[in-house]
Amino acid sequence: MANAMLALDSFPTNSVPDGIPDIPIVLLGSLGSKRSMWREQIEALNTIGPVYAIDIRGHGDSQVLDEPTTMADLAQDVIRSLNMNEIASVHVVGLSIGGAIAQELALSSPERVERLVLSSTAPKFGEADAWRQRIDTARNSGLDSLVGPVMSKWFTPDWADTHPDVISNIHRNFVETDPVGYARCCEALAGFDTRNRLGEISAPTLVVSATEDGSTPPEVVGQLADGIDGATRVSIEGAAHMCNLQCPDEYNAALVDFLKP
Repeated sequence: MANAMLALDSFPTNSVPDGIPDIPIVLLGSLGSKRSMWREQIEALNTIGPVYAIDIRGHGDSQVLDEPTTMADLAQDVIRSLNMNEIASVHVVGLSIGGAIAQELALSSPERVERLVLSSTAPKFGEADAWRQRIDTARNSGLDSLVGPVMSKWFTPDWADTHPDVISNIHRNFVETDPVGYARCCEALAGFDTRNRLGEISAPTLVVSATEDGSTPPEVVGQLADGIDGATRVSIEGAAHMCNLQCPDEYNAALVDFLKP
């Protein structure tokens, strides 16, 4: 199984006081997004350590590989990127499929994960049949037919109406995602299930849910907090799936409080 070359943006910190560990922060985003989805987090997290926003395989500027893909493959892509940048260990912040990759990293490479933030994500994402239908749609019709239902779960209607620039950008990034790359990541999600492995996660973990999330409802996200020993849970009131964009102040405050040295 080949590793994909991943695109990343690096934001070195210049504000961490001397003598405080300078632990990098890796940001892994949602299905059908680009690393620019983290733009509201960069400045806040940059006060803690260097930030690396990454496009997952088949997304944004990262390589597309049309071959069988598992969540373990997507996690190994990240490990390879860390190795290429000579980074030993990191804090990992994942949202949606990024949170699934983050779980896999914490399970397969625990020595590389200092702290773990799981946002709008789950130990299992629906049923495999639904993912196979989405894969067929992506490959045969592209992503235009998927964007409407997806976006309706990513943001609350009132917020979307008052933030047209954000919605336009996220919409454009989604439909421009390579259909093969999207489909292969759907394949990884179809086979993903950590429900019986959550107790093996040893990294200190923050679980972030959003009260209006139609993709990963709070009760699903809550399975992570229940299954990971000692996990801290934060709920973002009034936000949908993309809580990092809809409520950046609340989201950033939770991350900084959890990750700060």
